[in-house]
Amino acid sequence: MNKILNIWKNRKLTLIGKINIVKTLALSKLIFNSSNLNLSKNLSDTITSMIFNFIWQGKPPKIERMTIVGEKNKGRLKMVDFEVMNTALKFAWVKRICQNSDSSWKTLIAHFFREHGGLSFLLNCRYDVKLLNLNDVPPFYQAILKCWQENKPIILEDNTHKQNKIIWNNKNILDKHMIYLKQWHRTGIMYTNDMLDENFNFLPRQISTNLSA
Repeated sequence: MNKILNIWKNRKLTLIGKINIVKTLALSKLIFNSSNLNLSKNLSDTITSMIFNFIWQGKPPKIERMTIVGEKNKGRLKMVDFEVMNTALKFAWVKRICQNSDSSWKTLIAHFFREHGGLSFLLNCRYDVKLLNLNDVPPFYQAILKCWQENKPIILEDNTHKQNKIIWNNKNILDKHMIYLKQWHRTGIMYTNDMLDENFNFLPRQISTNLSA
């Protein structure tokens, strides 16, 4: 990407021309890598710095960054924000992972997240990445989890009644760490409502234990 930008930096391009070079020739070099690798914050910042250094030729910016990256229908220039692009590419994996299929590539994912009920299940939980034991999980999958946690559509969080919230891998239900009991989950105990009687009182521990037996 840097090589491409250096080739074009000495040409007398307009601001729009430079933005088009970044979008079509420079950032396109990073799409495959961003789709399949975890990129550190330092690397992401370096890429963003390279892009805006090219646009402003190393001089102080004349326009606010949000004006550069905003939508044209709002009077802006629709420059691609690399961090947003990287997030969107990670987001795309959520749909692939959650699709019902027996693709062989999912075998490895199932192995890494076996203690959390599987990655597709975990993505539906109210987890906190900081409270998950991810020591053996590749950074790429950790990045997907973090991305989904930070950018999950608000509707998925707010439109769920308290009795219908998943209790497993829940950041609000802790025993030092988030809880996941595989046997209980397999026997159908998944929501808060599954542990309440008709009067919305918690079932005695013995009954809950018998349900999971």
